[in-house]
Amino acid sequence: MWQVPIVAMTLMGGLWYAVASVKDVDAHARAVVLGFSAIAALVLIFMVNRVRNVFGEYLLKVEAFNPIAFADSKHEHIWFALLKERAVVLGFSILMGIAGLMSAVAACMIWAGALTFNP
Repeated sequence: MWQVPIVAMTLMGGLWYAVASVKDVDAHARAVVLGFSAIAALVLIFMVNRVRNVFGEYLLKVEAFNPIAFADSKHEHIWFALLKERAVVLGFSILMGIAGLMSAVAACMIWAGALTFNP
């Protein structure tokens, strides 16, 4: 599960770097790359949630197999409800959503001619 954020950072950072630093590239090509980046962010949000769901089912089987040795991470005394089980997935999803939104907005601005690059 921890590989998904690394893949996401590598993909998004590489695409943003290419858009910002490669010389002599058409503005529409930059917009397409940023559009792809926005789609990739959305797909990665779904992917990390699916991996977490599969991993959660696996943990249920491990707990059923040996409940005494199972390391339970569910705590009732956590003060913030969103931090109980899926804090990492929630944080990743929010950040990837912001990154995807920024990519989509930049792609639209470049396509409309409101944003230009001179690397």
